[in-house]
Amino acid sequence: MKIRLVLVVAAAAALAACSETSTGPTQPRPGARTSDDIVTCRSGYHVATRADGGEYCEEDS
Repeated sequence: MKIRLVLVVAAAAALAACSETSTGPTQPRPGARTSDDIVTCRSGYHVATRADGGEYCEEDS
């Protein structure tokens, strides 16, 4: 009986600790880039910037 009580208390404490963590999206600092924003190109290409500031992969000359 005591073991069950200890397990129930431990499970409740673990769930309570999880509720403190945020799972929602966070707002990055202004100007900060996320890993989704970083453009990487395969071999033979380089990152180029359009006039509007967008980035794309352009073939090496």
